[in-house]
Amino acid sequence: MSNEAIQRAMLSIWWQVLLRGVISLLLGLLMIFWPNASVRAYEEIFGVYALVDGLLLIMHVAQVRQVDRKASSRLLHGVIGVGFGAAIFLWPEFRQIGMANIFSTYVMLTGALQVFTALDLHQVVRYDYYFIASGLMSIVCGLLLKTTIAGDVVLLARIFGTFMTAYAVIVVLIAFEMRRGTGKGYGRPA
Repeated sequence: MSNEAIQRAMLSIWWQVLLRGVISLLLGLLMIFWPNASVRAYEEIFGVYALVDGLLLIMHVAQVRQVDRKASSRLLHGVIGVGFGAAIFLWPEFRQIGMANIFSTYVMLTGALQVFTALDLHQVVRYDYYFIASGLMSIVCGLLLKTTIAGDVVLLARIFGTFMTAYAVIVVLIAFEMRRGTGKGYGRPA
């Protein structure tokens, strides 16, 4: 399909991306400003986030799949979110791998997929660098979480919360770029 058709499809779903940004911001702020929460509470909050974010991404792909055949990285990102979210609630043993491992694995996997999304959309949109920035930031955060002392729940939550807050800003910027229709060869000139 044409880049123009993909850009029009992206324009129609910008609000879903904005919603993902707002939800990411709420998660980040909760993690930062609720330092006395239990590990279970942090995991469950993250589980809800991953599930909702994953479902929104799957909806996004369902709406653009007719014109965007390169949406597989976004679909996989959504499936990973739903998988992590469901595992936290349906498989208690999943939590035994620890909060740091759950969070770090999730952000590193989805970060890599953000970079692939940038590669998929490079010929279509002008804001592909946001996907690269969020992907690389996710991978760095995941590595930082892996090296943090697992028993320091407050530190883990604050690192993850700070990351999610910064990530939310990038996602909101992507949403507004989508709304502006700033594609390559489409929408407003750069």
